[in-house]
Amino acid sequence: MVSSEKFSKIEESKEESRKEIEKINQVKDFLLETSLEVIDYDNIHELLEKILVNAIKILDVSESGSILLLDEETGYMTPKIIIGLSDTSKNVKVLPEDTFHFYVSKDSYKSTVIIQDLIFLINSRQDRNMIKIYTDKDELIKSTISAPLFVKGQRYGSINIDSKKLAPFSEFHKTIMDYIARIVEMILERFIMIDEIKFLSTHDYLTRLGNRSSMYNYLDKKIKNKESFHMVQIDLNNFKEINDKYGHLVGDDVLISYGKSLKKLDSSYEPIRLGGDEFALIFENKNKKEIENVLKKFYKECKSNGITIESGKNFKCGFSWGIAKYPEDGDSIEAIYSKSDEILYDKKRKTLRRRKTDG
Repeated sequence: MVSSEKFSKIEESKEESRKEIEKINQVKDFLLETSLEVIDYDNIHELLEKILVNAIKILDVSESGSILLLDEETGYMTPKIIIGLSDTSKNVKVLPEDTFHFYVSKDSYKSTVIIQDLIFLINSRQDRNMIKIYTDKDELIKSTISAPLFVKGQRYGSINIDSKKLAPFSEFHKTIMDYIARIVEMILERFIMIDEIKFLSTHDYLTRLGNRSSMYNYLDKKIKNKESFHMVQIDLNNFKEINDKYGHLVGDDVLISYGKSLKKLDSSYEPIRLGGDEFALIFENKNKKEIENVLKKFYKECKSNGITIESGKNFKCGFSWGIAKYPEDGDSIEAIYSKSDEILYDKKRKTLRRRKTDG
């Protein structure tokens, strides 16, 4: 005979198992739904916020949490999504090795960790100037569970659920967070892949500048609204010599570096790579003289400072340009494009004749 006490414990165990299975199914359903919706999100922060909101709901032991992402340029982790935490939490900037997670991790940040007594950890690591965290109701955060996020094998950030209670997290919560983090990584990889496909539909793969299709779509709207603009076509003067002498890989690096320089110019729309060493700029709020001054100044900079590529090589590379205005020089994109192209190559022929005469 099973005693009533043992029977009660068995029933409690069954109920606990049932709840855990229910929780796991809840996680699966949510993450499946989110993975199918990835294509509908244009902003990764909106996607991450939805994930964090549901992770907090699923764990059901807290009302606050955050997602920290790694900035590859600075090397710091910063909160991109914050729920239920004080505004001061938004200003946190920490190196990965200085995070709470890293201090208690036994595998250098590669697995989910539980910190049941966060205050004890902070007090014991005063040499690292660790700061206390508060909720948006000014309540002290006393514990946290943190799962690292890796995308394509590289550290991407972490998802954290925080609690104002001591030791509220169980090993089951850790299992749930592990599962959430791994699926989130798959979702993020899919988002990044889709985002890249969307980006490349309107941008050049090499220089990351806008492409011809992007420019045509933009200008088509301008022409439909009868809005005036100038199109500037630009062509590097001695790019063929660079390609012939140093090879196409160096030539590609020159185009990448030159594209970055074009982004610094005060144009109305992002610079466009038309193809090869040909680029375009769109100006809406400047007259022709102002645009000429911008281009002449840029030309002098390119000739005096040159174009420095990643390897350190520097090339003194001038360029020719042609400017056409809508609607004065044409009533369609093709007409404006043709006019600026004609002016560009007329200038380029004159430049080549001068170079031969000088030689």
